[in-house]
This record gives sequence, structure tokens and C-alpha cells, in this order.
Amino acid sequence: MAYIGVSPSNGVRRKHTYTATANQTSFSGAGAEGATLSYNDSNFVDVYQNGVKLSEADYTSTSGTAIVLAQGASVSDIVEIVVYDVFSVADTVSKSAGGTFDGNITAAGTLGVTGAFTSLGIDDNADATAITITSAENVGIGTASPTALSNYTSVVANNSTGSMFELMVGGTRTANMQTSASAMNIQTRTSIPMIFDTNSTEAMKIDANGIITKSLQPAFSVKVASTQTNIALNGYVTVVFGTEIYDVGGNFASNTFTAPVTGKYQLNAHFYMLALDTAAAFYEFSIKTSNRNYSFDMDPNFSADLTYFPVSISALADLDANDTAYLRVYQSAGTQQTDISANTRFSGFLAC
Repeated sequence: MAYIGVSPSNGVRRKHTYTATANQTSFSGAGAEGATLSYNDSNFVDVYQNGVKLSEADYTSTSGTAIVLAQGASVSDIVEIVVYDVFSVADTVSKSAGGTFDGNITAAGTLGVTGAFTSLGIDDNADATAITITSAENVGIGTASPTALSNYTSVVANNSTGSMFELMVGGTRTANMQTSASAMNIQTRTSIPMIFDTNSTEAMKIDANGIITKSLQPAFSVKVASTQTNIALNGYVTVVFGTEIYDVGGNFASNTFTAPVTGKYQLNAHFYMLALDTAAAFYEFSIKTSNRNYSFDMDPNFSADLTYFPVSISALADLDANDTAYLRVYQSAGTQQTDISANTRFSGFLAC
């Protein structure tokens, strides 16, 4: 590293030669050597006229870009101005010993580093801590105090047919990582799980065996608390659920599931009926949703009333956000004697 100051490729002594016109007093700009006159300190400027060194009383050197003679020169006089550059020895850094700059260093061109690069932060002129690499080899983006990302390696590659991005955590890159174009790989090694958080809460985890759990995925399971006896005839009767087994997201209330987001929901209904009347015209068991009805209809044309009768219905239902789903039973005609048993259940979850 050279000294701080004018580049040594220009030397520490610069000469500017001018051929005077009649009565010319001021000399500036480029001399015969092609270099533009400039100086920082008048004490480091020598002025010669036709080979004779002038005293400081014979000229003025205050502007930094011009020398003004006290008496005008004659035609074709040769005026030579020698400028000595000033530099600070205190900022010199030895190539063999290396060194440290105490102030800021600015590079107008490209900065190339062939050895190891040590930094406590990289500024992108928008964020003072755009990228931080700590002494513990933790890497942070947008933070000055990153926590450890255990032994990570990232690879970004481009090829003629597309691009590929890979992020691997906890080991070394293996051959089974995706190598095709236009792909993104995220891989963990050994027993490190991959966890995705939203709003500081774990939303999804992929363990070392590839098993995926989504703890926030909407899901519910409910059952009838006590038997609904002698259901009404010739009208839909809503199944009343009094026991929640689980309700992830709190979307089940008042015997009804309300979809929190638009998607496909797997809905499962198990009706357990008691005392079916053989004289009834028909029974209908259904999952009623905002968009459509999923039902099972039957004619109880048996030789005698049934003591119990189970019915199961499953549907992958399309529900928009805030659509609802509930269970209902319809008995047409016959005797009012049929019960909805406490063993009746309703469950569902967001599939996709």
C-alpha cells in the first residue's frame, strides 16, 4: 500500500513549463508537459524565469492553481514552475508488515481482495448494517448482532438454461441436491429439523425423517355431548355438538365450522342414529356447506324399526373464506321417535 496522497505514478515533483507572451503575469493550466498546474502549499513551489530562480517576493502563489509574477514577462520568456507534493508519512502502510488505517478509506474504482476479508459490517448506502459477519462467523442481513446459523453453506449457480439456488444448513453439500436448472434447494444435514415460523410462532416443521407437521393448520373434531331425542319431522334438524376434542385456530362454534381462508377442506361426518322408523318416507343425512350439500338419502323400508343405524359421509369441499359447514338430518313422515346419538361426530381440516 503506498502513502496517502497523490499517486506515486505521477511522482512527488512536477514541473510545468510555459512560454510567456508580452507582459504576461499569470501562469496556469497545462504546461508544456501536459499536466495542469496545482499545488497545496506555496512553500513547496519553486518558480524559474529563463533558468533563474525567482524569490518569493517576485511572484504570488496563493490560489493553488496559478502563479502570478510581480512584473510582466517578455515575449518568449521561459517560466518553469516546480511543485513538490506533500504527503503524510504517518499514514504509510508497509507491504511486508501490513498496517491499519485509523480513518475511512474510499475507493472510486473496484476494490479487489485476494486474501482473507475480515469485516464487522458491509454498508450498501441504505442500511448501516446491510451485511454483518461477526468474529463468531455468524452472518446477518439487516442486523448488527446475528445469531448462529449452524455451519451453513450457500451456493448460487447459473448455467445456460436457467439458474439454481441452494441453501444447505448443518453439513456439506451432497450429490443428491438438485442440479437441474431453474430450481431452488433448501437442505439440512444430520438430525437438524427445518422449522418455518410466522409471527414468532412455529407454523411448519420438517424433521430429519422428512415428516411434516403444521401446528397452525386449521383442523377440528367435535362430538355430540348428549343424545338429541325424537327429532322433528318434515324439516332439517341441525346436529348439536357440545364437546370439542380439538379446534386448531378456533374456527368451530355454535355447531358450525367457519373456513378461515379459501381452500379445499376435508370434511368427515359420522351420524349414529337410534330408533329409525320403518314407516318414514325417507331420511336424509348431510354436510351442509355454503356452496353445496353433501348428502346420503335412504328409504327405511325395513321389516321393522332399526335400533341403531350408522351413516358416514366424507367430502373434499371447496370453501371460500367465511363459508360455513354443519351437519343436519331430515325425516320425512312416519313417527317422531328417531334420536341422534351422542356417538355422532364431525371433523375436518384444511387440505390445500
